[in-house]
Amino acid sequence: MTRHVRVKTKKLSTTASRQELLRRVFLTAAACVTGVVLAASILGGRSASAASSAATRPISHSVIEIRTCRTVIDGVRIRTPRLREMVDGCVQGLSGESDPVAAWRQYVRPGQKVLLKFSHIGGEYPPADPAMLKVLLDALQAAGCKLGDITVVDCPAAQMVEGLRRAPAGWSSKRIRVCDSSEQIRQYLDDIDVIVNIPTLSDHSLAGLSGALINVSLPLIRKPARYFDSRIHRAIVDIGSDAQLSAKTKLTIVNALWVLVDGAPVAKAENLVCSRSVWAATDMVAVDALALRWLERFRRLRGLGGLADSGRAARYVALAGRRGLGQADLRRIVKRKHEI
Repeated sequence: MTRHVRVKTKKLSTTASRQELLRRVFLTAAACVTGVVLAASILGGRSASAASSAATRPISHSVIEIRTCRTVIDGVRIRTPRLREMVDGCVQGLSGESDPVAAWRQYVRPGQKVLLKFSHIGGEYPPADPAMLKVLLDALQAAGCKLGDITVVDCPAAQMVEGLRRAPAGWSSKRIRVCDSSEQIRQYLDDIDVIVNIPTLSDHSLAGLSGALINVSLPLIRKPARYFDSRIHRAIVDIGSDAQLSAKTKLTIVNALWVLVDGAPVAKAENLVCSRSVWAATDMVAVDALALRWLERFRRLRGLGGLADSGRAARYVALAGRRGLGQADLRRIVKRKHEI
């Protein structure tokens, strides 16, 4: 069995440069990939050249976390340059590329129609979306994408950005199977080439966890409320399994600057944990498996009890793993954490 490597880097000093951070992320990513490939080569008798070739590819079940102990957050204001360092560092570590432009082009290429799918939390949740939107638009443009090829949904701040490709209203003629029904999907998905999934981590009143899979499942169909019962877990996985959607979701960037541990979708200040983190992954199930562990830990620290105690066990995560959408077994997920 391939042995996965977990690495936690030392905290960088306050004088460390951005280049030093990204160099460490890249070297750690390369070390993890090489370690996994060498183990596979020994066990499977692969040639040295094949192992070398595979070492240049990212591990599909990796999740990169960048956490800052500096002031990325000033009150409720986000310091955009610091956030850009975090997001670029995540994508570089995930892709194995030392150059941010090359890293982004692993997932998005010039000329492609790109959808940035945010998740919006109301109430007293701090306004992180405007800064995250600016960072992502700047990164995509640096990688050669045009604003006119980028569509942004579920992010009110996008209304203030000129030149974006606006999402058409209405519903597509295309349908997907959800439980025992046929559902229309949103029209703006018809000619999208790449989805960048940008979830915010929180609890969910029915499914337990709102993370990567929920953000690109229930909000994309016409009648999600019909599954707001015991079928919600199967519905999430059915939508996530659809080839029209899953093949387009190339990258997940998790806004974990704050985590809402209870009361979603309306945030109250006392239920927010300031974690100052950004994650990146290509495996949404791995993201949600780690997010679920995080959420359960934060809830117990707050004296809220586990999700199962309130009848909201996030069963869809394990179901998604069994259905082959991604890796739900925490023992097989590589989480590489870097602090700045």
